[in-house]
Amino acid sequence: PNLVLDFADNNTNWEYTLQANIVMFAPSNSESGQEGSILISQDPISPYVVTWDAVWKWDANTVVPVTPVAGATDLFQFTVISPTYIVITGVTQNIG
Repeated sequence: PNLVLDFADNNTNWEYTLQANIVMFAPSNSESGQEGSILISQDPISPYVVTWDAVWKWDANTVVPVTPVAGATDLFQFTVISPTYIVITGVTQNIG
């Protein structure tokens, strides 16, 4: 499955529970200067993988994978530089 978040009306804080491996695509309606977070929880029984579209930019180009443990929760914080350039500014893992 593919996940496309909608940042319309500055709706930039999201929670999502994985039920399969997903691709996190570029969000729709993103605008320069928006900031937010994505709280991703693993399925309570089986962990899954998130693949990030190229618009999501990581420190040293090193993607931080979601915690591969059933029931784990990770927080990804970001800033939109442009609709095609979104910087992951912080990752807090296994908080759930």
